[in-house]
Amino acid sequence: MAGIALVKQAVKLGETSSAAATTHQTVAFASHLGASRPGSSKLDDKEAPLPAMLTAVSGMLSGESMDAARGEMPAKPVAPA
Repeated sequence: MAGIALVKQAVKLGETSSAAATTHQTVAFASHLGASRPGSSKLDDKEAPLPAMLTAVSGMLSGESMDAARGEMPAKPVAPA
């Protein structure tokens, strides 16, 4: 849980810092907005890098077997199994 809390803080810090950079007409943070295109990352086509990382570390996969967990990964479940 502490790891997830740290990533949540990183997401909020990225959001705040990127907004400040935009306000002061400097370069916004790619980690918050998206590196190659807005709202996308290597980890997830629909989320910028920091939010995508938060979704990934918040994941709840099956504890039954590695094969079951691998099968669930594409859906990115975040609710307890």
